[in-house]
Amino acid sequence: MYWHMSLRGSAPPWRRFGKNAGALRLAGGGLFCYHKSQHVKWRKWAPPSEPALRQPRLGPIIAACGVKPGRREKVRIASMNQRERMLAQLPYKAWLDGLEEDRLSCKKKIYEYNLLPPENRELIPAKLKALLGRCGDNIMIEPPFHCDYGWNIEVGDWFFANYNLTILDVGKVTIGSCVQIAPNVSIYTAGHPVHPDSRNSGYEYGIPVTIGDNVWIGGDSVILPGVSIGDNTVIGAGSVVTRDIPPNVIAAGNPCRVIREITEEDRFYYFKKRKFDPEALAELL
Repeated sequence: MYWHMSLRGSAPPWRRFGKNAGALRLAGGGLFCYHKSQHVKWRKWAPPSEPALRQPRLGPIIAACGVKPGRREKVRIASMNQRERMLAQLPYKAWLDGLEEDRLSCKKKIYEYNLLPPENRELIPAKLKALLGRCGDNIMIEPPFHCDYGWNIEVGDWFFANYNLTILDVGKVTIGSCVQIAPNVSIYTAGHPVHPDSRNSGYEYGIPVTIGDNVWIGGDSVILPGVSIGDNTVIGAGSVVTRDIPPNVIAAGNPCRVIREITEEDRFYYFKKRKFDPEALAELL
């Protein structure tokens, strides 16, 4: 044990006994506070116990989703099954209400797709149309490709993705036309609560990701839940996109940040300071 006559921060606990006070701190963490005008008379003080974690209320959850927490809305959410909760961006449990069966069905289609013989590449568009929720014309995803459900992914025309594209489509993933994705890109809409007790409850969530037209995403990039990438934007290789990226910019880094805007001058260059040759440039202009 040792004498402790002052503490930084908030007022010491023995100040409740007046200015002529001191304290003795014991190894167990408590304090014995006393007043100097009193002879051997001690009063025990102990720090308050940590308050118990409160169960989350429905109102803040609804408010976080942008919905006014009225009584009718609470009743509607209370009657949702887990699939409906997932699609409504609410916390849900992924093994209930047919979601596990949906993922199994998707895995079977993915298995067939990834093992498709190279000489049968003409079957790829048809298999992608059977797998994805909506897809345009002239699309190609180089195997291997992985996703959770498939039906929660929409892509536009002239879409190309290189090897090892992974999309966790718990939330809706919308990709525009003329989008190019380099190898080893991951698009995550799924997430888990930060607090361990909440996370261990089994609840998870899905927040949509939107990628505009004419976007190029560099290799080994990761796009996190809730992100929107604007039209004509380039995401540099190895980026971790944690927030929205505006249109017509080059962005890169971890976290991904805008580096500069794409200008009309960029039309004449194909790599850094290398200009298109006259023959190629004639096709562009």
